[in-house]
Amino acid sequence: QNVENNNISNKKTNMIFYFLIFAAGLASGSFYACCIARFCAKSPIFTKRSKCPACCGTLKWYQLIPIISFLMQKGHCSFCRGKISFFYPFTEFLFGTASLLTYLKFGLTPEFAFYCFAVHIILIAGIIDCRLLIIPDLLTVYSFLLFMPLGYWLTFVSPENILSSFICFAVLYLCHAYFLHIRKLDALGLGDVKFVLFLGLFLLPREIPLFFMIASGSALCYSIFLHFKYKTDLHTTKIPFGPFLGFAALFILFL
Repeated sequence: QNVENNNISNKKTNMIFYFLIFAAGLASGSFYACCIARFCAKSPIFTKRSKCPACCGTLKWYQLIPIISFLMQKGHCSFCRGKISFFYPFTEFLFGTASLLTYLKFGLTPEFAFYCFAVHIILIAGIIDCRLLIIPDLLTVYSFLLFMPLGYWLTFVSPENILSSFICFAVLYLCHAYFLHIRKLDALGLGDVKFVLFLGLFLLPREIPLFFMIASGSALCYSIFLHFKYKTDLHTTKIPFGPFLGFAALFILFL
């Protein structure tokens, strides 16, 4: 009986932690969504209160509750009844789910904090790349310069991980140089090259072929989908490669 009671108590405790981690991820996603939207619009990120982009009405605190406020307002602004972009609840749910998956992988440990922050950076970079076809250096080079020494000091990043980082960078840089100087095509951006410098910290050398295979294969499938869905040109239509690189890294990290 005592063992059964302990099991029930542990399950309740776990459920509470799941909820708290997911809720914290939702809150983070709400903040990131606001920052991303402002960054893409080239407006100040931290100096203004949140407003409706259509009528500029200042949002109250209860209108900023992740997902719940969107559902309560039925996807429309309370002031002007304009439609609220689905980007916000989607981003909130994405970060909530990612935070929960990271917790399930690492538990409530220092590794969880380290990898959760890294996962958030990967997702932010992918979202910005989707919207602008660029990845800021803050999310690539500077993230690498922060996570590499910190992870090595905490023993979460091994010399093999650092080697993987430079191998990924070298491979993608050679691809970038080949297309740019030999094929005379701007087929691969430097942002993607810098991004794998950061992503490589979460890979082992033996995982690099799988990493590039997943990233390239998923990007190719997306291009083919666009071609048949919207009649785009497979050779000239630009697509963001960052989200597929991030997806491949997260796939390997979690699975």
